[in-house]
Amino acid sequence: MSSWTADGRPGRPAGGSRVGRRATLLALSLAVLLPTGLAVVVFPLLAGSPYDSPDAIDPAAVKSLRVFVLNRKEFDGGEDIGPYVARPADVPALLAPLRGLTPLAEKPVVVGPWLGEYRVRTTGGRRATVRFYWTRLPGNGHADAVMALAGPAVFQRPELIPGTFGLRAQVGDRWFDGGQPLAVVAAALAAADGGVPTR
Repeated sequence: MSSWTADGRPGRPAGGSRVGRRATLLALSLAVLLPTGLAVVVFPLLAGSPYDSPDAIDPAAVKSLRVFVLNRKEFDGGEDIGPYVARPADVPALLAPLRGLTPLAEKPVVVGPWLGEYRVRTTGGRRATVRFYWTRLPGNGHADAVMALAGPAVFQRPELIPGTFGLRAQVGDRWFDGGQPLAVVAAALAAADGGVPTR
């Protein structure tokens, strides 16, 4: 319903000015909050998206690398290593055994015993958990000889290592084969003294 002014002209509809101000304030609020919401929610999700391959992890971008190697009694007779957070200087050597692995089309039917994991966090907020396993390669009769060498003795007999065991890694739902699980153990042992114990 319209009102009339003192000189007889029709005025603005009752309540129209308040409705207009509310609409303007709502539009301004959306203009400010929508980009802010995208920046707060969407961009961190994109930046923090997980890795899908060990090769994609840049050692220079790693902020934290948690190392945990276990179940060695059944593998080389050694003790568990960690968990600890590695020094930045040791990150390249720890990631090196996971480079160049071959992607698998699907999860293996038999994964193999769990050997340990890396938990990676980068300066950009990305995270990844790399789980690794060991397998006995088929058709090799020297596996028992290597298994009989406990702890550091394994690394003193490198001629027995190639072709005996295989390394298998999992990043998210992707699987990879190749490399040497003993190389992962050796790298974790070498970096343990400089690492910070964690849970």
